[in-house]
Amino acid sequence: MPTVQNLRTGVTDALKPLLPATWQIVPFAKNLDAITRPVVMLQLEEVQRHPDAPNGARLITYSLLIIEPKNDPGPADDSLDANVINLIDAIDKTPGLRWTSAKRVVAFESPAFDITLMFDATKSPTTTEGA
Repeated sequence: MPTVQNLRTGVTDALKPLLPATWQIVPFAKNLDAITRPVVMLQLEEVQRHPDAPNGARLITYSLLIIEPKNDPGPADDSLDANVINLIDAIDKTPGLRWTSAKRVVAFESPAFDITLMFDATKSPTTTEGA
């Protein structure tokens, strides 16, 4: 279980082997000027106390956005459909990661899917209380 302090790195490292080498990983939400290849963008959505675990266990939710570089609706949707199915199939095979939904959206004027990605994390023993 990753610690709360290394969440983004842990998620990024877990996703890298699941994605084609040609895809771009953006580990935080930011504006993109030009999308020339599929992009996966991460955004921390929620940190919850884990309901079924001891104190210090967290349930982490990320938004995982897959953005398609094509703008022509037919080819873009065909490519995006295949990409989202392949990625959620790979997530299903990855211990510790789970997804709960994948919704079709538009991001940066491009077709996209927003996948809700969840995993468990523990509070680091070096976390400063009250910080």
